[in-house]
Amino acid sequence: MSGRLAIRRSVTTLGRIDGAWILGPASTAQPVSASRYASFKHGDGSHLTRFAQALVAACAPALPAQGTPLYVTSSGYGRTPPAAAGLLDPSLDALRAAGWDARGFHTHRDSVTPADYATLDVKQRGLVLSADQLHARLPAGTLRGATVLALDDVVVTGVHERALEAALLRDGAARVVHGYLVDASGAASEPQVEAVLNGTAGSEPAALLALARSAHFVPNSRFLKAVLRLPSGPRTRLLASLPSPLVEWMGMGALSDGLEQVPDLADGVPELLRAAAACAHGASSAASA
Repeated sequence: MSGRLAIRRSVTTLGRIDGAWILGPASTAQPVSASRYASFKHGDGSHLTRFAQALVAACAPALPAQGTPLYVTSSGYGRTPPAAAGLLDPSLDALRAAGWDARGFHTHRDSVTPADYATLDVKQRGLVLSADQLHARLPAGTLRGATVLALDDVVVTGVHERALEAALLRDGAARVVHGYLVDASGAASEPQVEAVLNGTAGSEPAALLALARSAHFVPNSRFLKAVLRLPSGPRTRLLASLPSPLVEWMGMGALSDGLEQVPDLADGVPELLRAAAACAHGASSAASA
């Protein structure tokens, strides 16, 4: 994407007041508050529809004429989706309702980040993510000449934005519009602000269990990794309390995404896989009874 200026739209912007980075309060037109954003990142889907509608409204002026095919994707991932992937379906619904011929697709990422991406600095992010690791899961030539709307929850350093845009242009797209819930690029020199935005309250065992039991829960990679990062005792108790289908999903995701290679997750993976196998065995026994 050398020499290109990214087309970027956002629902809200991270601001600085008295030296502190602040995400303003939600409103009817702007539904993204700090607390809602943090809970969304851990799997709370109760505000997904409003987030998606606001995102589409913010991006609309930069999109092609209605009726023209518009391809829509989220940030790249392997098997377990990030929170941003939850924005895809409700955004497609909002785009189609407004008249766009919106077509969703998955951008696959071949690699796994060896730490919490939100805690990495600019150089570290550049080392773990590049365009050659990202691929549109579409038949060859599908994106040729097309506009792609790339949805994500936040932009800070722009490393993922640049890598994704380069990958989509390589795969044939003519133009990429990036849509974010939060534009935090003003804090690019302090990228760990992303970890602050994500919050920590949602990572506690009680909060994770409450989320998993919520009618609005949308499983994602942050939830999975939060479980794996727990100390052994709390993790064991939580896995025993989570719904069996969720534990099985988490086990398949950890295995497929190679999370045993991530130092701060590796200790929890064997226990998760044992719990997932036990859940699968229990389901099989119940079905054959």
